[in-house]
Amino acid sequence: MKNIAVKEGSDFNAVLTRYGLERLLYRIGESEYSKQFLLKGALLFNLWYDMPHRPTKDIDLLGFGPIEAHYPVLLNDLPAPKIRTYPIYTVIAEKLHAIALLGMTNSRLKDYLDLYVLLSNEQIDNQVLAKAIQATFTRRGMTLPEVLPFGLTDEFANDPSRESMWKAFLRKNELEQKPLTEVIAVIRNLIQVPYSLAK
Repeated sequence: MKNIAVKEGSDFNAVLTRYGLERLLYRIGESEYSKQFLLKGALLFNLWYDMPHRPTKDIDLLGFGPIEAHYPVLLNDLPAPKIRTYPIYTVIAEKLHAIALLGMTNSRLKDYLDLYVLLSNEQIDNQVLAKAIQATFTRRGMTLPEVLPFGLTDEFANDPSRESMWKAFLRKNELEQKPLTEVIAVIRNLIQVPYSLAK
């Protein structure tokens, strides 16, 4: 693990945690309960993208899911975990819902990073995303706002306390320093069409 940490330029404890989570996923995937869980949360980004993302110390699992995938391994001579995963469109819709629900009180800055990565790296089918947005807001009992949520406005992005929290979040997770205004502008641009279709 130390060699991998040095090679990646990563924190040894983060690599060790990632390895522990990876092997736990493998055990779940090989168990009699494998069809009863699906992977959700930050670990999905390791599965979807071959690029660094925000570190995590836990596994988010739900009861079951429709998509089966092989999780990437740190040590190539070990078998890959085979698990069910949460659909990308649902992840995007749920993060958008959280932004709409929390408004100016939103301190879940990881949602902005996750949306930025997902929307920037995926070939999004606007119709499919619109349906996921509709379904998520309906399931959670919230009417889809007529305009994009406040958390995607310039006013929110330019708020000094929000920018300060964003910089601290990036620093803490050793992530590339990218201005919150830029991240929100990209999200707003890429979510506008499916959001309009969802209304």
